[in-house]
Amino acid sequence: MTKTFTYNLTFKLQMMLMTLLAMTALPIVMLWYHNSEKVMFQTIERLYQYSSANLKERLDEQFQDARQIFEQQTRIRQELINIVADSSLLLDHIVTMLNHHYNVDYYYFANPQGGLLSFGYSNGGFTLLQSAQEKAGPLNSFTTNFNGQKRQFTAMRGFFDARERDWYKDSLKTDQPVWSKMYPGAVDTSLLGISLTKAFRDEAGKLLGVWGVDLTLNSLIKELIKELKSNKLSDNGEVLLFNNDGQILASTDKRHTPQNGQLPSINKQATPVISQLLRQNTASTDTVKLVDTGQQQWVALTSYYQLAQNNAINILFYSPLSDFSPPLNTVKRAGLLFTIVISLLALFIGALATRHVLKPIHQLILATRRIREGDLHTRIPLKRRDEVGLLADNFNQMSDHLVSTLQALRAEQDKTLRLNALLEEQNHSLETRVAIRTRELKAANQKLKHMAYSDYLTGIANRRSFWERLENDSQCQPGWLLLMDLDNFKRVNDQYGHHIGDNILKHFAQVCDGILRHNLEDSEALFGRIGGEEFALWLPGIDEDTVQQLSSQLMDGLKKCPYLHNGQSIYVSTSIGASYCQQDPHQAYATADQRLYDAKEKGKNQAVLSS
Repeated sequence: MTKTFTYNLTFKLQMMLMTLLAMTALPIVMLWYHNSEKVMFQTIERLYQYSSANLKERLDEQFQDARQIFEQQTRIRQELINIVADSSLLLDHIVTMLNHHYNVDYYYFANPQGGLLSFGYSNGGFTLLQSAQEKAGPLNSFTTNFNGQKRQFTAMRGFFDARERDWYKDSLKTDQPVWSKMYPGAVDTSLLGISLTKAFRDEAGKLLGVWGVDLTLNSLIKELIKELKSNKLSDNGEVLLFNNDGQILASTDKRHTPQNGQLPSINKQATPVISQLLRQNTASTDTVKLVDTGQQQWVALTSYYQLAQNNAINILFYSPLSDFSPPLNTVKRAGLLFTIVISLLALFIGALATRHVLKPIHQLILATRRIREGDLHTRIPLKRRDEVGLLADNFNQMSDHLVSTLQALRAEQDKTLRLNALLEEQNHSLETRVAIRTRELKAANQKLKHMAYSDYLTGIANRRSFWERLENDSQCQPGWLLLMDLDNFKRVNDQYGHHIGDNILKHFAQVCDGILRHNLEDSEALFGRIGGEEFALWLPGIDEDTVQQLSSQLMDGLKKCPYLHNGQSIYVSTSIGASYCQQDPHQAYATADQRLYDAKEKGKNQAVLSS
């Protein structure tokens, strides 16, 4: 009985089929079944880490302007000593700095007597806060224009002493800029703010006052909430930002909205789930943890954005595991059931196929045995339309049609040659189309590259392109860096609207570009837009006299070519600050920016050079 099964081809095929299924399909399914949860957690972790990186980049954009202000203060420290001694000069400095840093809401200076001078954006306009007697006492509030000129008195606070504020006290403890805790506004307590402050001293170490930069968090929080909502992984998942004191700065959960100007706090009573998630998920950051709160399991990830050494914004992503479990369990059950059904179906079909194949094989064995014995006229009595039937027919016709078969083979050979020639022609046509498509893709890539390195409005180099070229060229040869800022452009926007303002920017760029092309035909000069109405010009290998002459031609050209609007000529002027650059473009930029400031101070529409 054992030998019968051993030499039976049907039995062997069935056993081979079952063994193949057991060695391939079943291990793969079981491996996938047991590793599906691990893959799910790894996927969630990568998505959360990607969202965390996006949020940190967004926070960098918000706080970068505040840091840049203090970096620039370091460069003009000696000038600031004289500025803080004169209230009018101090106001002009504060107004100028604020108008160059759009993410900053308020820029202010508090003197050692507790007085405050502050200028910033408020309710769509500009607000000036000024101590009545330049010392602790009444604090007046005025609406102003963008230049800080008073328009209307709006409010008076009975008594204000900057020395009593935490940001003032904290800044005296170190010589570095200090981020404050969240606090209510000085006039409108419903506005929450955060300050970056720094004590200002003279060369002898005497305290001259405290500089401060305010960011109003209400608008920042609204923007962050929009950003957070786009990073939710599931319908019931949430994203949360909170400070080191456990105060919630922004959240996708509407229950965490600030009330009466106060940020909600994380505690067991108000936020029991978040409190437990943070308590069990503090071992590491940027790693997904499965946290069991007793009533429900959560997938959570914590990260943080470092403002200063002891001041950070913490980020928490969390979603209930139940949001991911039902689809995962459904897929696991469906996969297992599908594997079982396919295995049984494969065995059944294998058995039928084996029987269907082996029966005609036995008939072929008998026929070939008779032919082997000399009966060449033997025919295989098998009438089937499958491969086995075709084999029998071909066997029967082999002797009778040998000659015709050879002729047919020659005909097929000729046909193959013709097909090969046609195929070669089609290949050549395909190569031509591929070459055309390659040229089209190359042109498209060049267009994309041009868009990435060109300013969308004026068509000249954008900030990124200008800086890359400047950093590369300045290492090879010295040259002049010119910063150009349109005079009174805010007034133009207010009078004619931003659409006309954009047209004027394009007109300005076209006029300047035409003058540069005419006067610097063979030069490697680069003209670019690096800000709203701020442009830059890099002139390698040009001497100072040529720079002075070119600056005059630019200002004269703008005077001769006004922008025409409805038959009215709108004249545009520019102030120019220039610095000689030798392998340090950042220092050259700072010097040129200061010379630009000097040009503005001297009456605008002029150029100030610094070699």
